[in-house]
Amino acid sequence: MGEAQALIWEDIDFNEKMISISKTASTIKNRDEDADTKMVTVIDSAKTVHSIRQVPMNKAVEKILRKQKDKPQNDVFVFASKVGTLLSARNIGRAYKSSLERTKLPNTFNVHSTRHTFATRLLEKNVNPKIVSELLGHASIQITLDLYSHVLPPVKHDAVNLLD
Repeated sequence: MGEAQALIWEDIDFNEKMISISKTASTIKNRDEDADTKMVTVIDSAKTVHSIRQVPMNKAVEKILRKQKDKPQNDVFVFASKVGTLLSARNIGRAYKSSLERTKLPNTFNVHSTRHTFATRLLEKNVNPKIVSELLGHASIQITLDLYSHVLPPVKHDAVNLLD
């Protein structure tokens, strides 16, 4: 979620159909004792060198991003509040839960579940795990394989069946 929160329009290249991931947003305790809020969202560089990456956008993502760009409050952040400021993780979570209710999906998913779904669907479509690992920004393919090995048994059957 932090990577999406931190996206600005300079990170989106519609010509090349690429999204640049280089930073992340996180919510931390506000150290300013006089502040009205106890928590504050800050943008920092990506967690690791592997987190910095280019992610291609498909047609569906491009359509969504172009629609986002047309919103007047979205002049800096790709996903902004109604007044153009950085969205809080809490508000994103609320909006996500609301969309689950509207679409009658189980309320057992969270925003991070979409990342897992993305990886799972790619692996189910026999995308090379190394590519999936790079798209997710994992430091090694081993991390990806450890997290998503449950997806591979059907893929193993498909691979062996190629020899029939």
